[in-house]
Amino acid sequence: MKKKKLLIVIGIVFLIVCAGLGAVLLYFKPQVTHGEFSFTLNYEINGEEKVLEDTIICDYDGIDIDEGRGIFRKWKAALGKGGSQIVLWKDEDDNGVKQEIYYNYAPPGYYMGDPEYSERNKYNASDVVLKKTYPDSTEELFVDEEELLDEYHIKIISWDCEQPIK
Repeated sequence: MKKKKLLIVIGIVFLIVCAGLGAVLLYFKPQVTHGEFSFTLNYEINGEEKVLEDTIICDYDGIDIDEGRGIFRKWKAALGKGGSQIVLWKDEDDNGVKQEIYYNYAPPGYYMGDPEYSERNKYNASDVVLKKTYPDSTEELFVDEEELLDEYHIKIISWDCEQPIK
């Protein structure tokens, strides 16, 4: 008799946990899970003007949990022409350090209208990042307009992208 009661209690607890988890998953799943946002980036490198047109493809990637944010939606992004970064310049020095400068577009959650990301793009330190890949580590640094022009001879002219989902 005790075994039967124990099994019933365990079964009820299991059902409650499953129902709670299902409710969390349903609550956090957005109504729109896929979006495509066309953009045009005009920039100048070594005095030559370049125009890059592509699409940022954003997809819902489930939920995750951490101690800082609690439960949150995960998003992933890719570019229509391949990759995930808009690379403006690449080089490798004599010591084998690879460098690339890429345009830092907003995170995919911003474009998909996720409230957690709604203010994030306003606080980027820069729209341009210098990535240095050493043999044993990687470093990413924001680059301001002055350094970008003086040291790398790159000037961002304009960035036009479709508006995020509301």
